[in-house]
Amino acid sequence: MLKLYRSILGALAGLALMAGTARTASAQAVQTVDADINSALSVSISTAFAPTPWLLSQGANTNSSMVLTALANIPYHLQVSCDTSATKGALANRLFEYNSGAYVAAGKYINAPAKIRALGAGAAADITTTATGLTNATTQAQSGVGGRTHSVEVSQFIDFGDSSLSGSSSSNTSAYHMVITFTIISAAV
Repeated sequence: MLKLYRSILGALAGLALMAGTARTASAQAVQTVDADINSALSVSISTAFAPTPWLLSQGANTNSSMVLTALANIPYHLQVSCDTSATKGALANRLFEYNSGAYVAAGKYINAPAKIRALGAGAAADITTTATGLTNATTQAQSGVGGRTHSVEVSQFIDFGDSSLSGSSSSNTSAYHMVITFTIISAAV
């Protein structure tokens, strides 16, 4: 019986030893995540050009009421261009007679080209149909969360060769017109 007792004790001790060292089964999978942020650029007109219509006088006229807001998570440039149409032809960078949603065929136009500049960024330059740098080719740094504002000045010289549209008829609904487009691009372009 002693033999049986020793066998049982040995078996129990072996089970106790195995139970103390047993582990729960497990497995692991590891995934690393590497990321970058896509470039993000946005430009908006936060303060619109005013007044409309802009009443021009003989000589130099300037209006600095327009403010752009740029949002960028990379360095950027602002560019400006104007619309073109077959009606305006080679006079695309001029304020041109516009009525009922279209440029007037053989319409009147202002002799001098319209000019534009970002205030604090150099002299005014002609607005052209080809996008050109508004910020005087100066790279602007990343804007931050609130964006960066750019005050814009539009100027137009009027001489006695330019015709008043309202003087020709009291029912004339024409106005001198131009569409200006602002574009924000990566400084790396």
